[in-house]
Amino acid sequence: MLCPKRISEIEERFITASLLEEDIHYLFRIAKMAIEIHEQNEMKNKLIIRMHNKKLVRNYVPST
Repeated sequence: MLCPKRISEIEERFITASLLEEDIHYLFRIAKMAIEIHEQNEMKNKLIIRMHNKKLVRNYVPST
């Protein structure tokens, strides 16, 4: 049979492992959100570049 001190150590490790697991899930959620934001920003930047290029083409005056 395990002594109370050993049981307490095992419980403490279990609680620590559970907290670490929660932290890891939380960090993965944050990482997923960061990736989604990054992808949205990339799409916005591409759109801005396309709009800017169209404006440049419209305003282009060939030099003589």
